[in-house]
Amino acid sequence: TLSGDLPGVLLVAKLDGRDGTEQWRFSLPESLRADGLAVDARGDVVAAGFVLGAPLFPTAIRPAAVTVVKLGGETGTLLWRRDLDVAWSTESIAVDAAGDVSLALAVRTSEPPNTDFAVAKLAGSTGALIWLARESASDGTWEEALRVVVDPSGAVYAAGVTSDAPSSDGHRFTVVRLDAATGSRVWSYRAPGGRGGAVARTLLLAPSGRLIAAGFTTGATKCRDGLAIAMDTATGTPVWSRSVDGTLASRRCHAGCEMGICPVVDHDEITALAVDPIGRAIVAGAWVNRGDTSPSGSGFVRRLNVRR
Repeated sequence: TLSGDLPGVLLVAKLDGRDGTEQWRFSLPESLRADGLAVDARGDVVAAGFVLGAPLFPTAIRPAAVTVVKLGGETGTLLWRRDLDVAWSTESIAVDAAGDVSLALAVRTSEPPNTDFAVAKLAGSTGALIWLARESASDGTWEEALRVVVDPSGAVYAAGVTSDAPSSDGHRFTVVRLDAATGSRVWSYRAPGGRGGAVARTLLLAPSGRLIAAGFTTGATKCRDGLAIAMDTATGTPVWSRSVDGTLASRRCHAGCEMGICPVVDHDEITALAVDPIGRAIVAGAWVNRGDTSPSGSGFVRRLNVRR
């Protein structure tokens, strides 16, 4: 099942896995796009995107509201829809064994356009809101949950960024565990960065039972490095951490474009994460090497042995 972005439409389509024949298509005309997708144990589909609301001020951008739909897996029939007016965006959905739906969110604060890191849980049968949990380090900053996963017990884990300063230097690589029934915080882990801060972009539960989060951090004297951290799920205590760094070593962390020409910046980052059948982590993203000419550097895939 695929979700996509058409001009002004949240689109979900189911394709035959053998020959790609389209079996059904669902669209929501008043929405803008689909950003998250999951399939439950029954084969029903949950998708999330956003619609635009009324403007806060006559000249301001209209704030988004996240919309979530559940579709019958065989027919694409709309089973329910839930609009979360407080939420600005979502990029990740997880469905637990009971069929309930957790979403990683950025939700609005009293100081727009600033947002809080948040997770919402919806009832899988009706879409009713069970709880909404916020995790915020400071008011008046950008904070967002970017990934959410659930374990077999129903515990909810989310990764993203919280911030204790208005600039990017205050960004913190953030991972939380939330109680399945109430959304209350069980533990929270924050890794500070240097200039440019740190962000957790992806998250998974490894077969070993460890929780692995990955993204980037910055040092006091250098630019971004990719970062992966494995944690104990019960306590949030780091078990190991690994960094990924290209061969370019530069303290120039901002592009400083002149006449449309942008120099290469030493920004390395992990954006995707997987685990192979014998427990080794595979990370993918971008790193920057000496001699690179593109401002965005080079793509990479690297294997990390995490069996220990």
